[in-house]
Amino acid sequence: MGKNINLLGLFSQLDCQSSIRRLVEITYRIALVYLRYNHRKFSRIFSESELTFEEAAISAITPLFCKDLAEQVLPIIKEFNSWQPSIKTEDDALYFLNKIISSRVEQHISHLFKEQDPFFAKILDSVNYLIKKDGYKRVSYLGKKYIIRSDEERINGKTIDYDSFDQLPGHLFKNRKTMLAEVFNYLDNETNFLPAIPLNSLVLRLRQFNTPTQVIQFNTNGADTDFDVEEIVKFGVNSALSKLRDSYYSKGKLTDSERKYFEKTIQHIANDLRDGGVNRGLCAYLTFYMPDLEKQVYEDKYHNILEYLVKVMKNKIRERLIENKK
Repeated sequence: MGKNINLLGLFSQLDCQSSIRRLVEITYRIALVYLRYNHRKFSRIFSESELTFEEAAISAITPLFCKDLAEQVLPIIKEFNSWQPSIKTEDDALYFLNKIISSRVEQHISHLFKEQDPFFAKILDSVNYLIKKDGYKRVSYLGKKYIIRSDEERINGKTIDYDSFDQLPGHLFKNRKTMLAEVFNYLDNETNFLPAIPLNSLVLRLRQFNTPTQVIQFNTNGADTDFDVEEIVKFGVNSALSKLRDSYYSKGKLTDSERKYFEKTIQHIANDLRDGGVNRGLCAYLTFYMPDLEKQVYEDKYHNILEYLVKVMKNKIRERLIENKK
């Protein structure tokens, strides 16, 4: 970002539409840079949804520029005015923008993960329960959510990056009852990073252990609960295939051969979801079984159907996870 931008001046003139537009442009660029810099961590989301970084950046910053109906003030101005210590210099303003925007991007990405992957959402809920049960804290630092020990007040120093966290020994994550303590001890004794666990990275790492022969096991509501991943995914697949037959094939909207391609595609998507997450766009899954399918034909004829069926499958998986939680 150029040094000739007067951020303090922009914030003092946001009753002017041109100043608002300029600030939107700046926040959009910061969000886009953040997404591109962290692309490996977010890659699965963009592969499945065919979402672009540009679209995600816009969605992430939009809430900052939607006026509160009660107060009639832009949220970004409210944040600016309440920021502590108060913003007095251009460097202060730039630091504020980077932190508030990276936080918005992380929140948006976490929302997308939960929407696209019901197992991610379940694991996140379980980790949040463990944080509370074991007396740890959740804090924000440079736009990211971290878990810290209860006797810590804030993060001040070098935190572990995505790649390094992904390389931590797998045995640290096997025992859910001692997992957080073991990761903290490892960060203390075996690394040069602060004992602060990045929340989303932890959930993604735990997500890797969801294989057909394993279950998600967490303490929830004071009791151990096992979730059979294979059984839950099968329930979602059967619901989607039933909808495929009843709403599309039996009503003549899809031919018998198209039905078979869709059945294979849904099962393929389900297998990837079960094994760690969907890793490509829906069009790519279908064209794997229909290699001569043109992109425009897919968009016009098949996209809405496949998107709906995958949504049915995920919603049914989500429902079963909630039922098992009770």
